[in-house]
Amino acid sequence: MNIILKFLLKNIQEKKLRTFLIVISVALSVALFFASTSISDTIKGIYMEQMKKFYGNSDLIIHSWRNSPSRYFLPTALEKYSQYIDFYVTSINQGVTYEPNRKETVTISLRGIDLDDMQRLNPFHIEEQLDEFNNFSGRTMIISSSTAFKYGLTLGDSIDFFLNNTKYRFRIVAIAAPTNYFSDGGRNIPALVPMDTISRMLSAKGRITHVYIKLNNMNEKPTVMKLLQKEYSRYMVRETFNEQELTQMVNSISRPFLMMTIIILLLSIFIIYTSFKVITVERLPIIGTFRSIGATKGVTDFVLFLESIAYGVLGGLLGLVIGIGILYVMAIILGSNPMAPSSESITLHFTSIQLIISFVLGVVLSFISSFIPIFKVSKIAVKDIVLNNIEQKVSKDRKKTIFGGICLAISIIVPFVAGKKIALVADVVCLVLSIVCVVLLVPSITKFFVVLFEKIYIYLFGNEGIIASKNLRENKNILNNIVLISIGVAAIIMINIVSFSVIDGLVNFYRDADFGVWMWLPRADRSLETRVKTVPGVTDMLGVFAASNVDVKKIGADDLIERGRNQRKRGRRNTTFLAGSGSNSIRNLHGINTAKYLDFWNIKISKEKLKELDITRNILVTNNLREKMELKVGDYIAIDFTMGTKRYQVIGFFDSLMSSGSYALISDKYFKADQNSTYWDDIFVKTSINNDEVVKNIQDKFGRDRNWISTVKAMEENEIKSNKQLFLILRGFSLLAALIGIFGVLNNFLISFMERKRYLAIYRSVGMSKDQIVKMVFIEGLSGGIIGGTIGVFSGLLLVYIVYYLMKVLYTSIHMDISMVMLIMGIFGSVLVCLAASISPAAKSSKLNIIEAIKYE
Repeated sequence: MNIILKFLLKNIQEKKLRTFLIVISVALSVALFFASTSISDTIKGIYMEQMKKFYGNSDLIIHSWRNSPSRYFLPTALEKYSQYIDFYVTSINQGVTYEPNRKETVTISLRGIDLDDMQRLNPFHIEEQLDEFNNFSGRTMIISSSTAFKYGLTLGDSIDFFLNNTKYRFRIVAIAAPTNYFSDGGRNIPALVPMDTISRMLSAKGRITHVYIKLNNMNEKPTVMKLLQKEYSRYMVRETFNEQELTQMVNSISRPFLMMTIIILLLSIFIIYTSFKVITVERLPIIGTFRSIGATKGVTDFVLFLESIAYGVLGGLLGLVIGIGILYVMAIILGSNPMAPSSESITLHFTSIQLIISFVLGVVLSFISSFIPIFKVSKIAVKDIVLNNIEQKVSKDRKKTIFGGICLAISIIVPFVAGKKIALVADVVCLVLSIVCVVLLVPSITKFFVVLFEKIYIYLFGNEGIIASKNLRENKNILNNIVLISIGVAAIIMINIVSFSVIDGLVNFYRDADFGVWMWLPRADRSLETRVKTVPGVTDMLGVFAASNVDVKKIGADDLIERGRNQRKRGRRNTTFLAGSGSNSIRNLHGINTAKYLDFWNIKISKEKLKELDITRNILVTNNLREKMELKVGDYIAIDFTMGTKRYQVIGFFDSLMSSGSYALISDKYFKADQNSTYWDDIFVKTSINNDEVVKNIQDKFGRDRNWISTVKAMEENEIKSNKQLFLILRGFSLLAALIGIFGVLNNFLISFMERKRYLAIYRSVGMSKDQIVKMVFIEGLSGGIIGGTIGVFSGLLLVYIVYYLMKVLYTSIHMDISMVMLIMGIFGSVLVCLAASISPAAKSSKLNIIEAIKYE
């Protein structure tokens, strides 16, 4: 046993390239699995750290909203609920405009608060201070060191800002470290001022704008929220961190990675299996020697399994290191998303359980993948090993072809017919089956190509072409190459088509906007419209009312009639049946001016259909919502508004990617009545000059008000950039999958050469020249690349087909743009890979010694 172990350890050390190929295959599998399963916690951590800048360690927050009677309120009612509250902190938050120079206007977010309360809510550190800081009162201010550096401010300097068109001057009495509330990266400059001072400036008279509440027991949060919502019924009471919404947001990012990881793991199993065959083939001569001198099958199998575990351990440890690196890069890319909250530092969030599971996966992956090669070696008789009678033929197993055909049929049919409840699971299963069917159908598809090649190659390559084409179906390692190439090409095609289609869909969405500037202004109503239209470059504007994440419940028209009859028989009001039969939510509901809407959005809805929104409570929803909620014209949905639940009838559908397709339109007349809204939430502006100039003109006129303004072009670029970042990582995943696939192809070519040494020598002995051998090897590579690329293209299209239905379940319906150039490049790339991988076997074949090869071991 010691002799065998020493020999194997020596082989591992000597065969550095082989060891690298096996270990890197395991390591990349572990790394991608770890990164894709850990990215959720990391992204969630980035968002939570960003939110803590504003909310500190509070659990609930109370503030006004657009329908509150006033911005200000008294917090005295909180004393009644002291048994639930650990502490609460009050503040007055106010945005003001600051002009550091004549060309720039920025917003300062003032927080009027007691310093002890601030340290309790969101601790901060003072780097420099004046004596006045100890008595924080009057017109004094604390800013961050990053703000001071950016605008050339020092301790004792004064800052002039405008509030309600009045100029105020505050003195900087302390400079804080840029952490927590004072961390840099937001749109506004954070600053602290005394509560009493800003209260007098705003005539708040003891009232506040925000209350931050820390609870004694988080399990009581729902109860406390209900109590406070009843107490402050006209104000917003909400969680500082909504775990459900945060999880949904993070899942929308992590799910594509998990989907890609499933494909990569299946590919990795196949790659590690083919890679380990190199080891078993190399070990055959010495295994035969050990077996012939008394070593049992159990002993040699144990040593080989021990070696596979060793590769798993090495690959697992290396994979964790690589995985942490990949996770860090993913976090940086996603953290720099222009649509996401900014963060000045990246903190990785993962658990020891995730590390352990990923490591164990590597060991198990290596062990399982090596089982079949070791088991097959164990079955080979000593005589066959000594005589090198180990070539592998493809078994004529029709069952594999039949099962592969069934998997293919399921992958095509099930996504199309799967019901909403099982669609997610069904589509993921179909992704797996689509890869399985590639593995199972490759031999049969290859036979078809062999027949085709035999008829073509006789004219192109002569007899060498005929022999090479026949070798395709007789050598399992070449078939394995075709499988690896197919899956790699399929993964790359799927990711690229999906990413291009999503980005193109976003571009088309913004192209539907027939206006140049999108903005929000406070207290936007008809009186504001007159002022906006006086801005140079503005030709027209449209204000719309908006509600986000509106809860809706569906009820069919037939059920509505039946329930109405039953309730009338009981003498009950018809509104009681609005509970409906299924709930959903609309991410963005717009209340629109039906006469002007189509002047600003090029959406395929007739003007007559839009006018029907004004007749009664009717609604138009996107086709994406129609599919998700299984709606049809005539259905009724109940919508939760501020003024209660209201029933709307669906009168039609349209295509739009606004809010990822979760979008609906109602009349502004009914929106104002049901939501009790007074001011517009979004304003669309038509322009006659350059949009950037109009933005500047609007900012000059309304710059001292709190506002948000952007050109449509800038919004389009930001959203495209954010999606490109996500797909950049997915493309990286697919390229890594292709990389380990290339390792597998290289392994298989080397295995094929080792197993066919004797046959190659026989070819030479009957008159085939070295050049003809090399030519045959390259023709095999060319043929394998053509077959693998072709199967990969069709497999990629199958994956795109499945992902299309998967996206309809998870996100929205996207039209998939199939690029013929990309498909051709897939085939061309696979041919190049196979030809490149053929170089080493071809070179070795040309140097083959006929006598030694025939007598091989």
